[in-house]
Parts: sequence; C-alpha cells; structure tokens
Amino acid sequence: MGMKLLESGKFLIVLSRKNTVLQMQLINTESTNAIISDSFTQSSSFNSLVLKAEKNVITLGLSNDLPATKIYRISIDEANQKFNTFEGWCLTYSSWYLIDIFFEQSDTNAISLLYNSQNGIRFGIFYVNNTTLAQQNQINQYGNYKGTFIGKETFLIGFTQRSWDQNQFWVSQYQTSAIMSNIPGQSCYFIDTTSYEIFTFTTISDFIQAGDSSTTLYFTLSRDSISFQDMRLQQLTSISSWCPTIDQAFTFDASNPSTFYVNYGSQTISFGDLLYCGTPPVPTVTEYALKNTNTIPGLALNGMTFDITTELKGGMYKGTVVAKSVLLEAELNYTIVVNMPPFFISTLKPFKLQFGLLSTYSLPTIFYKESNPFTFNLELVSVNSTNTSQTCITLGVALADTSVLVFDDTMKQMKINVSDPGLSETWICDFNYKITLKDIKGAISEQEMKISIIRANVAPEWIYDPPQPFFMHVGETISVVLPQAQDPNGDTITLIDIQQPQFSSLPDPNVFQYTLTPQLIDDIGVFHIIGNLSDEQPIAQYLPFSIDITVFNFAPYFVEALQNQTQFVDEFREYMLPEVSDYESNEFTVTVCLGANIYQCSTTLPGFIEFVSEARVFQFKGRQQDKGNFTIQINLTDEFGNSTFSSFTLRIIDYQISTATQGLTASLINSGPPDFITPLTTSLTIEEGKSEQFKFPQIKDPDGDQFECQVNLGNAASFVTYKDLALAINPIQASDTPFSVNILLKDKNQYAPKSNKYRIQITVTAKQSSNTSSEYYISEKSSEEQSTQGQIKQSQQERSVVRLKLVEVNKMGRAKIKVYAKSTQKMMQLISSQMFSIQMEAAELIEDVPFSIESSSSNELVFLLKFNNPERVSSSQNFDRLIITTRRQIQIITPQYYETLPVGTALSTFIPPQVSELTASKLVLIQKSGDYASYTLVSSNLLLNIFLQAIFILGQLQFWRPLLSLRFTE
Repeated sequence: MGMKLLESGKFLIVLSRKNTVLQMQLINTESTNAIISDSFTQSSSFNSLVLKAEKNVITLGLSNDLPATKIYRISIDEANQKFNTFEGWCLTYSSWYLIDIFFEQSDTNAISLLYNSQNGIRFGIFYVNNTTLAQQNQINQYGNYKGTFIGKETFLIGFTQRSWDQNQFWVSQYQTSAIMSNIPGQSCYFIDTTSYEIFTFTTISDFIQAGDSSTTLYFTLSRDSISFQDMRLQQLTSISSWCPTIDQAFTFDASNPSTFYVNYGSQTISFGDLLYCGTPPVPTVTEYALKNTNTIPGLALNGMTFDITTELKGGMYKGTVVAKSVLLEAELNYTIVVNMPPFFISTLKPFKLQFGLLSTYSLPTIFYKESNPFTFNLELVSVNSTNTSQTCITLGVALADTSVLVFDDTMKQMKINVSDPGLSETWICDFNYKITLKDIKGAISEQEMKISIIRANVAPEWIYDPPQPFFMHVGETISVVLPQAQDPNGDTITLIDIQQPQFSSLPDPNVFQYTLTPQLIDDIGVFHIIGNLSDEQPIAQYLPFSIDITVFNFAPYFVEALQNQTQFVDEFREYMLPEVSDYESNEFTVTVCLGANIYQCSTTLPGFIEFVSEARVFQFKGRQQDKGNFTIQINLTDEFGNSTFSSFTLRIIDYQISTATQGLTASLINSGPPDFITPLTTSLTIEEGKSEQFKFPQIKDPDGDQFECQVNLGNAASFVTYKDLALAINPIQASDTPFSVNILLKDKNQYAPKSNKYRIQITVTAKQSSNTSSEYYISEKSSEEQSTQGQIKQSQQERSVVRLKLVEVNKMGRAKIKVYAKSTQKMMQLISSQMFSIQMEAAELIEDVPFSIESSSSNELVFLLKFNNPERVSSSQNFDRLIITTRRQIQIITPQYYETLPVGTALSTFIPPQVSELTASKLVLIQKSGDYASYTLVSSNLLLNIFLQAIFILGQLQFWRPLLSLRFTE
C-alpha cells in the first residue's frame, strides 16, 4: 500500500493490507535480509491512504466510505528499533478522498491535509492541541486529481476533466488537463482562501502490537532515471493565454470598445465576439436580450449587433445587453453616442417667382447642437419643367450664368433676377438644388430646394412652414403672428378674417397678428382662427389657413401628499393641511366631507372633528365612544369649477404604553451589568503556527444576578475556539490586520437585563522565514500619503467606494453606523476609533464629543457618545446636530478590485434629548420618597415625562382625583 524510508536511511516503513487488516512494519535496511524489527496492525477498511516521513516521525492519513477520516502521528525509536508513540484522531461522516499529507517537526501542532470532497479540492490544517481542522474549499471543479505539498500551505495539483456528450454519457477523450499551484492569481481557476469550515476530531487508539511474523520479505532498493521522450512542447500553454480570467467565465470581448460613437443615420454596430474560459464545449447562445432597458425608438437589438435607424436622434444612450446560454450569461454595458448633423429649423418650401421680376429667397436658420465646425454646399443638379411644351435652358448654361440665379454664401440668400426684358423664356423652368450640411465628424444632412420661374397668376405662399397650433392657459395673453408669406407675382397680400374666438382681438392688418386673452370659463376648450391671404387681383387667388387654439385650466392641488392621523382617546390633536398650488393662480375653495366614497360623503362633520377653514387646520377631540377609523375627503375647486379630490384617514385609539417605556422603568431596578473583577487584556500577539490558551478573569455581577458570557469569534473563528471562559488560539496564517473577538457579559435579570461588551484584538505575525502569498492586501493611509506604485496597479482594477450610513442616534448616547462594502468583513477589521472624529453643532457653537466604539458586528458600528452635559443636549426648540467625519483613509486591494473608504466622509443627523445615568438614579430616589406632587408641579421637561412613565408602570398611580385625570404619555 505504501512505504517510506526514514531520513537516516536505516529503516523503512512498509504498509500492506490483507482483506480489512492494515499492517505497518518497521524494517531494518542495514542487513542483507530485511529484518522486521516491529509491527502493528489495525482493522480498517479504507479507499485512500497517504503517508509522510519527517526525520523519525511519520504521519498517516486514511479515509473510507463509512464514511470516516483518520489521522495518525507515529514516532520511531531508532535506537531500540521500535515504534515509540502512537497518536490518532478520527472524524466520522466525512466522505474525503485523501491526496497528500504534510508535517514538519518545526511545528508540532499542525498537520496539513489535501483531499477531494464534494467534487472539489479541499485543503485543511489539523491542529493537534485542540483536535480541530480548519478547511478551505480552494477549487470547486469536478475531475481526476493528483497533488503534492511543497510547503505547509502550498501545493501543486494536477487534474484532468471530461465533458458530457449530447446523450449525457462520458466521452472517452479527456478535454482539459492542467498542472498548477494554489497560489491566488497564478491559477486559471478561482482559489477560495476566505471561506472556512471547522471540523472537530475525536482521539482514537486502534493500532495494536502484532505478533512476531515468520514471513521473510525481500526488497531491492535502487534509483531509476526517468527520461521524457517525444514531448510536444508547443502544446504546453501558459495560464494567461489559455485561461485569462477565471473558470467558467463567459464574457464579451473586453478588448473591443463598449462605447460607440456614431453619426446620425441608418447603420449597424457590432459588439464583437463572446469569450469563454473553461471546460469545452463552448456554450451556445440561446437568447440575446436587453436588461433593465426601456425600448428606444430607432435602436433594435439583432443578435450581436444593433440596427440603428433615423428615428434614433442625437444624444447618449446607455443600457445592458445580455447573451444567455442554458447555464451562463454574458453582459455588456454599452453606451451609444449619436452625433447629429446641422439642419434647417424650417422646411425648405419651393420658391416661385413671376418671369420679369426680381426677388431674394433667404434660407432658414441653421441649427447645430454639437457646435463643431461644418461645411455648407449648394449644388444645382437639374433644370426641368412640368410643362411638356416648354423648352428649358440647359444645366450647363444655367451653371455658367452669373446674373439670373446668384447665391450669396455669406448671407445664405438666393438672388433671382429675371427682370431683363431680353432674357430668354427658356428660363421659365424649375431649378432643382441640393444642399449638403456636413460636420467635422462626418454627420451629413441633405436637403432639396426648388426655384421655379413661372408665367401665371398664382396665390400667395408661405415662405417656410404654415401656421402651427397654439396652446395656452386661461388668464394668459399671447399674440399669434402669421408666418411670413410672399406672392410670386409681386401682388400686395391682404388678410381676410373669417372666424376667430370671442377672446381674440381683431387682427392687425399690417402685421397679420391676433391677440388672445381668455378669461372666462367659456374660454376653456379648443377654438379656431380661420382666414385667407388674398392677392387682391380682379380674379383673386387665396392662401387659406386655419389655426387651432387650445386653452387649458389646471385644477388646484396639494403640494405634498396628505398624511394619515392618529389621535389618542381624550387627547387634543391638530393637523394643518399642506400648501395648495394652482398653475393659473386662480382663487379656490376647500370643501370637507366625511366618507370613503366621494359620491356619498357627508359635509356635516361629527362634533369631535372640526375644520377651521381660514387656517385650513383640522382639530380632533375624540373620546372613548368615538374610537374607530374615519376617512376625510377634501375637494379643492377653482373659480372655473375644476377640482381635485384628496383624502386621509383619522384613527382614534386608546393610548398604549410603549415597550420602550416599560423597558426604561424596568431598567431602574437593575443597578448594573456583570463585569470582570480584574481588567481584561484587550490586545494579544501570536506568531503564525504557534498555539496559546488565554483564560478570562473572574466575573461578578453587582446585584448577584445569574449571568452568561457570550463570545463571538467573528473573523477569528478559523483559528480560535472558546470553551470554559478560555480561548484556544491556533493561528493558521499571518495577517496585516488584527482579528477581533467580541465578548458579551449579560445578566439574567428578569426585568431589564444589562450587559457589558469587550473586544480582544488578536494580531498574528508571520514567521521570519516564511514567504506566503495572499489573494489581497490591505493598506491604511492618511490623506497625505499616496503611493505612486499603488496607483499604477490600482488603475487596472475595478474601483469601489465604501458607503457609510448613519442609522440612528438614540437618547442613551448611542450612535449606530452601517458599513456597505464589497469586503465588509475585512473593512470592519480595520475600522477603529482613530478613524473618526465626532462633533456636536449646537446653535452657532461646535464642540468635540469624546466617544468610543462600543460594539462592532457584521457591518454595524455602535459608538458610545460621552457628552459633557447630556441633559443640555437638544434642550431648546432646535435640536442639536451630530457630525461624524472620517479622519483616515482605508484601502483594500485585491486582484479583482480596489476599494477605498475615503478621508472626509461626513455623516450628520439630529440628536434627541439625552438622559444621563445620574438622572436615571434620581428617578429611583423620587419613586421611593413618594413625593410625586412636588415634582409634578415644578417639572415640565423630559425628566417629568420619563418619571411619570416609570411611575405608571411601577404603581399605576393616578393624581388629584377627581379634580384632574392624568395619563402618562411619551
């Protein structure tokens, strides 16, 4: 089954098995014949065996299908040629297949194991002192594995993987093979070094002395040489070229840009290729989809491309494309920037001119949002006529002419001169131009322009666009000016008014303008202005027009939503309605009714509900018989009858003392929490690989209450165990940051238990000779310290900023902060009280607040605030403000990301009135004296409220009956 030669070369350890019996023999190799000097056996069924020899000590690992895993450490007395000491440990219900075992006599407390469990490689260190094994998952891949340790925590692993065929049977040919180490960043598979599992072994002693064996064994010891023949080196690939990211990585090719700059117009853009890193076959994409992205007109996803049409206007568009296979998904966050060309703000209408006249046609204004340089080009492309009997001038002659059609590029005007009596009638044609606007980035806008020379009487025409609809609010005054028009025959144009709204003034005949002033309810709606432009010829030609005028009136509304109200029985409560806004600034009325249905709502309010309309305030005075839920409807109506309905619910209930008040009263009975008699050591330093036991001091409760000690090992759970008020510390690996162990001493007082919290910081230092690698490193820097080398490395990683949230500040001097980070656990290890400064802003004064970190768990910090005078905090009408600011910067850098908690992060909130410990103790004295009335008369502050609440719980007292009924309120 296996054999190992001791370092001295004098003895050979041989393991053999017959049926279910494992025999271990010590053989003297100095004689010609192998002499068995000692022999032990055990009855064992196992499926894997690993053996390691270190000087005169051997370590043995066995695992079977029961399931169980056994570890043995056996020392050999070479002088007496005997097995000296046997140590054994067993873990049941562990289906592990052992690969290798490692032990070195410089660290007698640790035995390293490499094994296959749950279809993956697992690495664990067994600590002899406390019989526990700390396991790291390492590699989660199915395959055939072989491996060997090259150090206590470093090993080489070789494996092959196969794939399923389409019928879900194993194929005969291995698909992937690799040899790699477990050093993070140097393996193509993700090496998990952060998640631990702890297993506890039991001590066993199942090897027994075997009788003298009469079997003669013969061994030939020799050294063989191995030569590699016909090795195809070109098929050996490096990790970076074979698997650039992590196993099972299915991504878009990161070398292609994810931001696309395109010019306006129809086109197609491609996302590039999909990359897959892992065991073949390559996944087949079954669907392409957009993730959390609304449909964008002009942008259509078509597999690995986007089809863009002219509907996609200028701007920036962001989204996520997802390529889905059966099990994997690849995502691409894209950005598309569309560059728009210059364009005319008005339509280029055909321009007509009577033969024999002179005129000028000015092009519309050019609008260009991008503000880049652009070119303007005008080209005469053809000359033709719709009159088949008309002969037109040729294109060449028209292009060569410099007097009839002349374009002024500076003024962007076409000067048309057909007034020369001797001009040939072949100019009576249509001249078709193409205008091209092109910016420096290649965006193009092309427009057609037609100049027509005519000989006929025609109607006036709009030079650019016809009149557009108008929209306005009642109470506004606007002027409607007709667009610019011209008569091709040079005739005078007059306005003929046919129809206009009652709120319109008569049009100005000089500027063709209407003035609209809607003021009445009848002016709300859709109206029309209808008329003609005439050339005033005997046989007149007309240009008809119609303009739609829409007049709006918006209803008044509450600026803020109405809030539901709660009134305690026999208490008085007021509720002021929010501010009301009306777009047209119209007068409005407020109508109130009671009922959930607006159509069956009573305007007569019950006696316990009163509405003061002048101040828009509700007053509630419900009694015991009025308890229940009531819906109050509010109708806001303006002077034109437009209205909105809003509602809120009034709840009238009995007063109930809160759980917090009961807890405050009960806490007065308990004088204090349990505590250590002697101070607890809060800082420990230990070298990696060493073991230490730390016992807690004696604990005492001031009231003699029973108590309990709760220990949260936190991130130290991998190497620290707690039992019987002691910590067993067996560090696995050194760390730059301390590990925190939180201790809670809590009494078992039945009313209000009290507790003390402590924290022990454990620092694990590295051996001077060790050279370990880590998946990450953590650095803490002040705002003045910056590392050039770190900046270069960090620029290649994802950047992330830690977010802090100030959750609450309570009246007992506690402030709670939550930390949101990618690596919350490691970030919480670094945070200390030196990280923060805390100040209180009272009116115009700012003072520092002493503090300490009372507790730190998961992602939550609790600060204990030590105000100089707690009773003066927020004692005026304006609450004081607490400001927490970070003073130092923390960086956590891993191969995947770079995370920073920056300097100067400020959190602030209001501080509630505070209760000091002295105030709480005074309440006990007041309660014992029974002198309640004097404090009732002279006290009107927070102390009275707390005092009365406490008395209500303790005695259910009532004062001054029957003159006055007192109820104790929060």
